[in-house]
Amino acid sequence: MELRPISGLTLRRALLGILLAAGRPMGIGEVVQALHAAGVTTGPWHTKPVHKVASDYGW
Repeated sequence: MELRPISGLTLRRALLGILLAAGRPMGIGEVVQALHAAGVTTGPWHTKPVHKVASDYGW
């Protein structure tokens, strides 16, 4: 399955949805795995790895 890149508000909402659905604290690795399981990732224009982009989105 090819991952669809998302960014901005869409990425922030996806990350929040993952955390709310889990109903428990999650590590950034778990969040990134859930993001990928949903078929999305950060945009290819980011020079940082996915886990760093996700962690920069306002935790």
